[in-house]
Amino acid sequence: MTPSFPITQTSIFQLKDGISLADTTSKIASPAVKAFIQLKETVKAQKGFIRQYWGHQVENSQLFVWYIEWESSEHHENFTESEGYSAYTTSLGEIFDFEKAQPLTIYTKWSSDATAALKAPVTEIAFLTLPNGSPEEAKTATEEALGHVMTNVHAVGKAWGAAIGWVSKTTPSDHKAAAEGHHIALHGVFGYASIDDHMRWREAPEHAKAVETMEELATKLQLDSADIYGTDMFHVAFYHPKS
Repeated sequence: MTPSFPITQTSIFQLKDGISLADTTSKIASPAVKAFIQLKETVKAQKGFIRQYWGHQVENSQLFVWYIEWESSEHHENFTESEGYSAYTTSLGEIFDFEKAQPLTIYTKWSSDATAALKAPVTEIAFLTLPNGSPEEAKTATEEALGHVMTNVHAVGKAWGAAIGWVSKTTPSDHKAAAEGHHIALHGVFGYASIDDHMRWREAPEHAKAVETMEELATKLQLDSADIYGTDMFHVAFYHPKS
């Protein structure tokens, strides 16, 4: 029997024109906000749910990012096979524009705890791709290289938290975020006090060295950046419920 492990479901949606979910706590809520509140409460009620975070992308406020942590992929699958899931997906279609932009959902097994990065005032998010059929050695080499980078992200970049994880699945599998012959393989989250703090880290000599390391690795393994609706990196100021 395959062992179970926690997974994080990351969904990226295009909001319908005129809809904002920036404030999901106000007592005076729009119909769209009320619909989203019902959606996140539905998720919260599922067996195996751990926690969730959501927010607009800073660079493009029409994109909405929703992280849901599950005890296992089996718990998430049970939800998708439940009687209420059809009504859940219908409600998603009332808020998000599936015709303008195909939603992208990514399932990640973190190599370290991502909580601090996701609870930071602002979180940098990036995804990397590898060629289909890449050997296990490619993962090992990537993790070793990123281990040194992560040390400096904390020590020099003053990150509140940072984590990487391997992607177990993307939905749909043929999403254009990855080039032909590649798949989204690695997910990184890096939390900072502000975007300015993140930009200062990018100006540091240690960051330049990190970029050099990653470029060497990219050449060797054909590692590439995923194209997430036109960008290879973005920021989100997540809302994270206290309970």
